[in-house]
Amino acid sequence: MTAVSTSSEGASTDSSNDSAMSFITHSTADLVEISRKQEADETASGAEDAYCQLVFSKSKVYVYPSTHSKENIAGYVAIVQQGGAYLLSWIPERVVNDEEQDKFVLVEAAADGRPISRLQPDADSVLVSSSLTSKPAEHAFSLPITSIYSLEVRPPTLSAWYGTIVIHTFGGISLPPLYFHDDESPSTVFTRDARKTLLDTSKGKAPALLQRLPSSWGGEALINKMRQYANVIRSNIEPTLYLVNPNTADLEAHSTFFFDDDVIGIPSKPTSTAYAAAGTNVRKDARGSILHEALKPDRRFRSTRTGETHSQSPAMDDLTFSLLSSFSKLTRNARSAAQSIAHPILSHRLAKPILPHLPPPIANLYTAHPEWSKWEEEAGVGGYDAARVYLAKWSRIVAEEGERARRAEVGCEGEEEGALGAFEVLATTYSIQRPRTTRATNQPIEASEWAAYFDPATGVLLLAEDEARRRIFQRGLVPAARKQAWPFLLGMFDWTSSAEDRRAALAAKTTEYHDLRSLWYGQTQVTSTDEFIEENHRIEIDCRRTDRIQPMFAATAEEEQGPTSLAGLDASLHTRASSGGQPASNIHVRRLQEILLTYNFFETELGYVQGMSDLCSPLYVTFDADKITTFWCFVGLMERMKRNFLRDQSGMKQQLSQLQELIALMDPELYKHFDKTDSLNLFFCFRQLLILFKREFTFAQIPMLWENFWTDVCGTSPQCFFALAILQTHRDPIIRHLVYFDEVLAYINGLSLTMEVEPLLAQAEILYKTFQLVVEDNDRRRAEAAAKDAPGSTEDILRRRGALGFKDARLKKLEDEDAAKAAKPLPPPISDNLRSLLTPTPS
Repeated sequence: MTAVSTSSEGASTDSSNDSAMSFITHSTADLVEISRKQEADETASGAEDAYCQLVFSKSKVYVYPSTHSKENIAGYVAIVQQGGAYLLSWIPERVVNDEEQDKFVLVEAAADGRPISRLQPDADSVLVSSSLTSKPAEHAFSLPITSIYSLEVRPPTLSAWYGTIVIHTFGGISLPPLYFHDDESPSTVFTRDARKTLLDTSKGKAPALLQRLPSSWGGEALINKMRQYANVIRSNIEPTLYLVNPNTADLEAHSTFFFDDDVIGIPSKPTSTAYAAAGTNVRKDARGSILHEALKPDRRFRSTRTGETHSQSPAMDDLTFSLLSSFSKLTRNARSAAQSIAHPILSHRLAKPILPHLPPPIANLYTAHPEWSKWEEEAGVGGYDAARVYLAKWSRIVAEEGERARRAEVGCEGEEEGALGAFEVLATTYSIQRPRTTRATNQPIEASEWAAYFDPATGVLLLAEDEARRRIFQRGLVPAARKQAWPFLLGMFDWTSSAEDRRAALAAKTTEYHDLRSLWYGQTQVTSTDEFIEENHRIEIDCRRTDRIQPMFAATAEEEQGPTSLAGLDASLHTRASSGGQPASNIHVRRLQEILLTYNFFETELGYVQGMSDLCSPLYVTFDADKITTFWCFVGLMERMKRNFLRDQSGMKQQLSQLQELIALMDPELYKHFDKTDSLNLFFCFRQLLILFKREFTFAQIPMLWENFWTDVCGTSPQCFFALAILQTHRDPIIRHLVYFDEVLAYINGLSLTMEVEPLLAQAEILYKTFQLVVEDNDRRRAEAAAKDAPGSTEDILRRRGALGFKDARLKKLEDEDAAKAAKPLPPPISDNLRSLLTPTPS
C-alpha cells in the first residue's frame, strides 16, 4: 500500500499542525482511505508517544467493503483535537485496544448524559494515542475538518434502517459511506430508553425534557458536534447536502432558489449584470466541484424566500415562487415498498406476456435492483412518482371516456352540464341553486353577422356594448370575424365609434406607430448602443423560438439563406442569433421582432419582457401580418397583462393569492389536499396565469379562449376561474392518487395540450356564477344577523317582552331561529381581495 501526498487550493492549513494529508488507495476495493503522515523530522518513537484530545465518539459506525454483510467493518467515528486542528476520524474497532476502547466509551457516554462510574476525569480532557489516527488500517481515515467540503447525509427510513454520511473533500474525493448502526450503539440505545422513560413519567413536560437529550440518530449527533468547530449549513437546494465552512459564493448559491427556464416557461427580464451573474456564475474552482446537479450553470429564475405557506386563508404577501422544500421529498419509502411488492408479482411467469405493454414507470418496478438505492439509479429518482402520476392520468382518462359515453347515450353530445364536484359542499353552507352555462359555441358569430351589427350608413354599432360582449362570450367568433371584433375588445376602437371615426383613428395610430418605430429604425446612434444590441438580441431569440410550427412563422428555404432576401427590414435587426444555432428566421419572424422592439420604445417603464412574444404571435396571425393593427391590439392586451410582468411580481402574487382564496371558498376539500401536499403555493398555476394558458392549449384553441376572457363577462380576472375549472375538473385523481407536491406539479404540467377549451370555459362560467351567488348569500345572511341583533328592532323588542314573561308564537319562532343559527354558524366574511374578482365591467 503506497501513500500519495496531495494538496488542494482553498483547503485551510495551519503552520502549527505537525502533519499533512495523505490519501491511500486500497488495491482490493474501490474505496479511499486517508491517514495522517507525520512530519519528516518527527521520530517514530515520538509519534507513538504523542497524544490527542478525544472530543467526540460514536460507536458501531460501519463501512461496507462489499455487499456481503459478514464483511462489514465496525468502527468508531471520532473528532479529535491535535495541536490547533480538529480532525474527523474513522477507526476500526479491531485496532483499538481495551484501554483505548474505555476512553471512547467514556466520551460517548458523557455525550448521552449518563453517570460515569469509571475513568472519572472530565470527558473533554480524555487523551488517546495519536497512533490510532495515524496508523495505516483498512479503510481508516483521519482528516482535518477544514479539508472537508461537504457531507451527504441520509437519515434512516423505514426502507433504509441505517442512516449514512458520505464525506466529500476539497480534492474532489468522496470517502466510503459510513453506516450508523444505531440499534447496536450503546449511546443510541440509552437515548431511546431515556426518551421512553421521560415520556412515561413526565406527565406533559416531555417536550422540554426531551430537548436535553442528544439527537435521534448518530449522524445528526456528529453534525451537531461538528458545528462547534466549523460552520456547517444545510443546502436549500438539496436537503441531504451539508456544506462545511462554505465560501461566499457557495453560501449564496445554496441559500437561494433557482428555477430552470423549462420549469416556469417564461423567465423575467434581466435587469442588471448582477442578476445575470447570480444565475450563471455558480462556483466551480480548483478545489473541486461537489455542487449539486441543480446548480449547473444555466439561466435561472431567481426568487427570494420570504415566508412559508400558512394554514387556512394564508397571507399571500409572503408567497414565494420557488421550488419549495417539497421538491426534496422523493418518497424513498414508498418506492422501496412498491418495488418490493411489484418485483415478485411481475416476475411471475404468468405476468411475462404483459411486461412489454406496461408503461415505463411500472415496468421499472420489475427491472429494478432489489436495493432501493440501486433501483433509484436505474429507474431514475422519479420512477415511482411517475408511476403514481401515470395512475392519476389513467384514472382521469377513464373517467373522461365514461363521461363522453354517458353524454352520447343520453343525446346531449355537444352540451356541457358543467357539474361542480364540490357544489354539494357549498350547498350545505350557502342557500344557492346550481347555475347553468349560457355557452352556445355550436353557432359562432360569422363575419357577415358581425357586419350586420353595425348601421350601414354610419357604421355605428347597433347593439349596446354589454350585449355585444355577451354574444361574443356565449357564441365565440369565426376567424374572419375576429379581425373585425378584436380591435373593439382590445381597445383599439371605441364601441360607440362610427366608421369615419375608426378610419381616422387607424390613420392616427398608423402615424404614431411609424413615429415610435423611427426612434430606433435606421438610427445608427441608437442601434449601435450596447443596451439596444442586448435588447434586440433577446427579442430576436424569443421570436425565433415562438410558434415555429405555424405556417406563417415556418422559414422557407430561400428565407433561411440570410438577411439579404428580407427587403425592407433594417439591418440592425440581424444579430449574432443568426449564427448562434437558433431556429431560422423569415419575414414574419422579423416583423414580429420589429413590433416588439417598437413596443419596447412605447412602454419605456416596463419594456420588453420574455414571454411577450407568446402573447403577440396569435394577434399577428389573426390580423394576417398587419403590423399596425397587431401593434395597437398588443398594446391593449398588455394593458390587461402588464401586471404579470412587473419586476416585483406583485401582479402574479395577487392573482395566485386570489386563486388560493377562491379554492378555499369554493372547494375546501381540494384546498385541504393542497395544504397536506405542500401545494398551496400553486406553483403549477404560475405559467398558466403568466401567459394566459398559451402553453396549455393548441394554437388554434387560444383565440377562442382569449376572446372569451376579453369580454369581461366573468369579471376582469376570468383567468382565475378558468384555472379553478382546470383544478376542479381533475380534482378526483389529484385527491385520490397524488400525495406530494412534485407529483401534483408533474400531473398538472402534463395536462398541457391534452385539454379541451370549451368544457373548461363552460365550467369557468358556472364557477363565476356560483361565486356571485355565494357572495350574495354571505352578505345577505350577515346583514340579516346584524339587523336582528340591532337595538330597537322588532326581534329585540320581542326578546325583551319574553324576558318579562310575555311569550307568543313569534317569540318562539325567533328562539327556534336562534337555535338553528347556533347549530349552523355564519360563514366567514369574504375578503376584499376575493371580492375584487367581481369588479363590474366598465361601461
